Amino acid sequence: MPHPTSEDDQTLQLHRAVAARLVADPSGVLASAADNLAALRTGADPAASARLDRWAAALSAGPEAVLDALISRDPSAADLRRTSPFAAVLPDAERRAALATLASTSA
Repeated sequence: MPHPTSEDDQTLQLHRAVAARLVADPSGVLASAADNLAALRTGADPAASARLDRWAAALSAGPEAVLDALISRDPSAADLRRTSPFAAVLPDAERRAALATLASTSA
């Protein structure tokens, strides 16, 4: 029976998959995230707004800064990933595959 994984582990695994897409298509992934930021700001609570501001800064800094935020195990990066503008970047099949990989490695 697979062991349950934490929400942070799941989020990190999904963002690792986003990171792979970022490496393959930096301009497309960054443009998608920038578009999503505006939509996420509508009705965001103060904590989410602060995270979105941090994502905006990372997006402005370029792909390396975004990549670091996507895959870092630093607690501040884990916090940042709680409000992510990358939700629409992964197709469902890739999302399911990333989570299945995590489940199989924690079994």
